[in-house]
Amino acid sequence: MLSALTVGSSDCSGGAGIQADLKTFSSLGIHGCSVIVCSTAQNTQGVYSIHQHPLEFIDEQFNAVFSDINIKAAKTGMLYSKEIVTLVAERLSEVTIPLVVDPVMIATVGASLHKEDLLESLIKDIFPLATVVTPNIHEASVIISSEIKNLKDIENACREIYELGCGNVLIKGGHLEGKEAIDFLYDGKKIRRFHGERFAKEVHGTGCTFSSFITGFLAKGYELKDAVEKSKECISSSIKFSCKIGKGVEVVNPLTHFINAEEKYRVLKELKNESEELKRSLPLGFVPEVGINFGYALPFASSSREICALEGRILKVKNAIHSYGGVDYNTSKHIAAVILAAMHFDKEMRCALNIKYSEEILGSCRQNLTIGSFDRGKEPKDVSTMEWGTKEAIAQLGKVPDVIYDLGCVGKEPMIRIIGKNPKDVLRKLTIIIGGLK
Repeated sequence: MLSALTVGSSDCSGGAGIQADLKTFSSLGIHGCSVIVCSTAQNTQGVYSIHQHPLEFIDEQFNAVFSDINIKAAKTGMLYSKEIVTLVAERLSEVTIPLVVDPVMIATVGASLHKEDLLESLIKDIFPLATVVTPNIHEASVIISSEIKNLKDIENACREIYELGCGNVLIKGGHLEGKEAIDFLYDGKKIRRFHGERFAKEVHGTGCTFSSFITGFLAKGYELKDAVEKSKECISSSIKFSCKIGKGVEVVNPLTHFINAEEKYRVLKELKNESEELKRSLPLGFVPEVGINFGYALPFASSSREICALEGRILKVKNAIHSYGGVDYNTSKHIAAVILAAMHFDKEMRCALNIKYSEEILGSCRQNLTIGSFDRGKEPKDVSTMEWGTKEAIAQLGKVPDVIYDLGCVGKEPMIRIIGKNPKDVLRKLTIIIGGLK
């Protein structure tokens, strides 16, 4: 089994630091080792105390790990003081492995996580060992002694930090305003941009987790640019599905992609089985002209790639129901857009099915189910109809309804869409609708 090492400080709340690093390594199937240099008393609201471990004890941890375990990559996090940095640099110089340096200085909650003598020692002793240094904008501003205000400033900061002697520089742009969160990777010749979704919330542990993902992928043998690209996807999902564990900010959830991977086959199998049941029980009059699609999302789906759906639609051919193809991921952008929009409001609403619109069917829906709707005529330009329409209906109602319908428009068939937690839940609601017509 591959092993990676994190050198940093303990967070007793488990949201950041060593605890977040080890969870992240485990999510990639990597055994995590640790050298703990400080212990902190902190939670989602603040940092209350920092205890620096004796240098002799820190050194003994290095001895224990290096004498026994084949480490494939390492990272540093909160190192706190000059004397710790000096020791850590000395020990890490003994091994030739990828090293990710996360120059942690300030916690998400705003508390200082370093002594005044830290920065000079980081630059002098640790940066020259680094495969990549991963500051956020605030940390990069401190390193170059200049405020970073825009994307051009980030590019200039990348070049300045690179000149300090590190192998590569990755500046994380999540704290800069804009529609996207853009990270910048500089290798001394070229700047690459990595685009991701921006989330309007503060989340504890993002920096630790992002650098740990990069470390894990480097341990697996990825090239740096590929490791950053994969890590960007993972951290975006981890932030999107962050957890509320305390009274303060939410904490990052590094297990999202691991859980998705574990659930992938089960979701596909469940949708396949319930699709067969759908074809057996569906009345012909419920099949729209464009056909039916049926989709089911992974627990932490962020794109259509993580939505399982029918490869071909269920169609009415003469007096019989036919389907073409099986079920697979990333096969239907329309039903995926509905599901992702519903999950934006309620993470449990992971499944959707479209059926034919008629006044009779809609009337049956009204009897026992909650209903929302949207008007295609009010659709803004250059948007996804299904995403916009679903969010519009949910926003008007204040919750995710069982059914969302629209009356269509020129060239667009009216449609009813059933939304539920899983395929069985959606078919249960469909059974209620069918029963209301008898």
